[in-house]
Amino acid sequence: MPIVNYILPMLTTSPTSAQITLNGGQRPLANLNRVSDLIAELALDPRKVAIELNRTIVPRSAYATTPISDGDAIEVVGFIGGG
Repeated sequence: MPIVNYILPMLTTSPTSAQITLNGGQRPLANLNRVSDLIAELALDPRKVAIELNRTIVPRSAYATTPISDGDAIEVVGFIGGG
């Protein structure tokens, strides 16, 4: 009787990179560790935006300490002046 080796198939595709949902669209998480990293990458003035992370407003004072994780949903709203 032949000996059969049961081997789990090797994954030939690369693992999916971590992603966040930013204003409704998918975006790679890349090197974004904190809310402040996202603001810097988007070249936004932190004084002129409001950030919602998973349906919770992030206080401006917490941008540098609030982590971003795979699967997070983030909404960024910018303030526009006029008159």
